Amino acid sequence: MNYDNFTRQIEGYREGLAFFIARQKAYNRKNDYGDLGIRDQTSRRLSDLTADMAIENVIVKECIDKCEASDDLLMDVDDREEGALGLFELQLMKQELQVFDFQLQTFRKEDFKILSSYLNRTRSIREIAEELSIEPESVNKRLYRLKRKLKERIIPFMKEY
Repeated sequence: MNYDNFTRQIEGYREGLAFFIARQKAYNRKNDYGDLGIRDQTSRRLSDLTADMAIENVIVKECIDKCEASDDLLMDVDDREEGALGLFELQLMKQELQVFDFQLQTFRKEDFKILSSYLNRTRSIREIAEELSIEPESVNKRLYRLKRKLKERIIPFMKEY
């Protein structure tokens, strides 16, 4: 378990999914206009590609944050199924982290403090042992029992899809 990094992993997955969807939409929109990568200055159309892309990215990220696989989000995306699956996976990741956090909160105050500081890597085994005035080996045993108990509480809520 890499708990201290899991939130960043979710954020990284979100950014990757947003990039995947936004780039496909932009590419397909260019193809619809017959854009071959050469700017034609004779059309006299006003266009701000940077602003259009920024707005598109914001809209895509807002839809992703809501985990909505709407037709509007996936319109102009070649692989809609992959986009919808990515949204589903992101939603599962967020829900599993939430279940983990809620179950962690159910521990007694001292056990929560020990387990959360260990999982977040804010204190070492030695520091925890010094604070509790016990041997590091005792902290290891206690952490083993706490992690096993946490796992037993979480597993019923985690399912493979």
